[in-house]
Amino acid sequence: MGLKLNLGSGNIKMLDFISVDINPDIADVVWDLRKTPYPFEDRSCEYICAHHLVEHLYAHEHMTFMSECWRILDNNGYLELIFPTWDSEYAWIDPTHVRGIHPKQYEYFTKVHGFEYTDKFWNIHASGPEENNPLFWIVLLSPDKDLK
Repeated sequence: MGLKLNLGSGNIKMLDFISVDINPDIADVVWDLRKTPYPFEDRSCEYICAHHLVEHLYAHEHMTFMSECWRILDNNGYLELIFPTWDSEYAWIDPTHVRGIHPKQYEYFTKVHGFEYTDKFWNIHASGPEENNPLFWIVLLSPDKDLK
């Protein structure tokens, strides 16, 4: 079994997950997620949660984040993202948010709509409003890795 990571965990502890955060008082692994490479081996993770993290990343940091998650996820692993939608007040009232995220943005990480400058594509397994709060969106992705 691979690692389960809670990236940008803040003070949220998840059972059986390793908390990764910049704050040494709350993290199991202290790491600034804007720095690469992340301190995990290639394909060493089975599940990565990043709840309320991506809205704190500038576009180039977000691309690096997606690339690093792709690298450390196992071929059968999953990346779970939760974020406020771009049109939600929650995207903008937090002064540490640097950008709004449109739910359809992750379609551009698939082979169908893929960016021309990356070979790290994703499969989307689920995308929709969070059950308890429709102002937040949840996306479940897996790396689309060529298994040659």
